[in-house]
Amino acid sequence: MGAAIDAARGSLERFRGDFRERRGERFVVKVAIPIEGTNGREHIWMNLDAIEGDSFVGRLANEPQRLAPLVKGSPYRAGSAMISDWGYVRDGRMYGNYTTRVMLKRIPAQQAEGLRKVLSPQP
Repeated sequence: MGAAIDAARGSLERFRGDFRERRGERFVVKVAIPIEGTNGREHIWMNLDAIEGDSFVGRLANEPQRLAPLVKGSPYRAGSAMISDWGYVRDGRMYGNYTTRVMLKRIPAQQAEGLRKVLSPQP
């Protein structure tokens, strides 16, 4: 998983360019949000509305498990150091999604097969 996060972060500038030029739709980033009172972080997808300098601005796309009072749909702003993955859809294919690709081995076979059909050959 660490290698997938490194690859996503290493290609973050390409993602920024694709977002700026709108070379896709449904842009998302996975944000590593600190869990209050611990040293841990919860990695959660965020629907991206804007990139403002070093900040990614959007709304949480999933229901957080340990981030109260945040809930699905809560607005959030994250610096690029908090980004652990990114993705978007273009021509029916999913680009990025580095951590999703790693998870294909760990999820039910039918779900993994469905994702393989829409993941782009290159992240």
